[in-house]
Amino acid sequence: MSKIKKFKITKYRKEIKPILQMKNISKKYGDKNVLQDLNMEIMPSSITGLLGPNGSGKTTIFNILLGITKMDSGKLLVSNDGKKNVDIGSMPIHQRCAENKIKFIPQNDSLFRNLSVVDNLNAIAEIVLKDKRIIEEKIENLLTEFSLTDQRGTLAHNLSGGQKKKVAIMRALIGECRIIFMDEIFSNIDPITIEMIKDVIVKLQVTRNITILISDHAFENVLQIADSIKILSGGHIVSEGSPSSIVKDVRARSVYFGENY
Repeated sequence: MSKIKKFKITKYRKEIKPILQMKNISKKYGDKNVLQDLNMEIMPSSITGLLGPNGSGKTTIFNILLGITKMDSGKLLVSNDGKKNVDIGSMPIHQRCAENKIKFIPQNDSLFRNLSVVDNLNAIAEIVLKDKRIIEEKIENLLTEFSLTDQRGTLAHNLSGGQKKKVAIMRALIGECRIIFMDEIFSNIDPITIEMIKDVIVKLQVTRNITILISDHAFENVLQIADSIKILSGGHIVSEGSPSSIVKDVRARSVYFGENY
């Protein structure tokens, strides 16, 4: 069992409100109801695991959150200051992500394969930052923080799987960031690198107060670092709670973990 996460956020003060709320979200593809009146709340500065069987709608949730897919009904609310909720459901991708400091790290390699590590970072920095001095300082600090200084000139396609994940996270941190969605962040990397990536994710929470929603089929890794887990099945959340309680939940075991876990 990983020792990386030495704490879990089990409860919040009453005055602390969710940073993200999905209210009665529904989405239908043809005759198939992928999401049905789904309700989900994400608390600020938390790591939340979204788990569920294949086809349960996890990818659709990410796409709706990002604005890639339009929901059929419901509301998508983001809190900017802990008090005021903004409905971002009709906002285009660039607007909702820029104004609410939302970043996404997809399952597939999203790097510019024929650019170096530094150029990958520069490509994003030149869009979100204007001052060349600030850009250089930001990149150097990230290279040091993520221990990739020696790989600064390495082309992305020559990086290891873990190094690619690091660069993807670094690009998300170039500009201001409050929320990161991570899809299959532990795929295609070895066990030692998985431990390193888990450590990076926890540090994002602890040192930067970033809110993280993570989905991965390697659910044990998610259980080890998440504060709360939500189980998706049949188009809605069927069970939620702490990692220790969710694995004992009858409904969660029947639809996802199995009786022998």
